[in-house]
Amino acid sequence: MATKMKHGNYVATIDYDPDLGKFFGEVINISDVVTFYGSSVAELRREFARSINAHLAYCKKKGIQPSERSEREIERAVRRRRWTGGVRRP
Repeated sequence: MATKMKHGNYVATIDYDPDLGKFFGEVINISDVVTFYGSSVAELRREFARSINAHLAYCKKKGIQPSERSEREIERAVRRRRWTGGVRRP
């Protein structure tokens, strides 16, 4: 079962990847794919923030608005993660 983590207005599901021995996060309330890994909770939080900042910088550079998902899309993403056992590799 996925755990959720927040950074500002962004929400990610967090799971453990036993093959890599690391936690894996995927931001679920934006349309773009933003993922991150970390060996500890502190590293995971740091990488989450870095991934969001990199995504926002990319959007700014390209002159596009970061797109948010609707509540329905978020629930679909969470269900999909449950069906796949929570492990997804970027």
